[in-house]
Amino acid sequence: MHITKTSILLFIINKRNALVKLIKEMNMAIKVNTTEVITNALELQNIATIDSTTDLTLQAALRAVDHALIIRDSAGNETFRIHGLPA
Repeated sequence: MHITKTSILLFIINKRNALVKLIKEMNMAIKVNTTEVITNALELQNIATIDSTTDLTLQAALRAVDHALIIRDSAGNETFRIHGLPA
C-alpha cells in the first residue's frame, strides 16, 4: 500500500466522526496551550494561519475529490458540498 499525504488526510477526515462524538460526549472544547481551537459547538476558532505543508496537503486532497469539500454528519450522510475552482 502506497501512503500519500492525501490518503493520510482523507483517513483523518473519515475518522473525524469518532472525534466529533467524543467531543459531544465530553462537552469539552479542544485547546492548544490555552487557546481554544474547537469550541463545544464544534466550531473552529482562533486559527489564523496554516503552514505550507498543511496548505499543500489540503489542496491535494481537494484536487483528488474534484475540488469539492463535502461535509458529512456523524452517520456519514452528505449535508453540504462546496465546489471550488481548479487553481
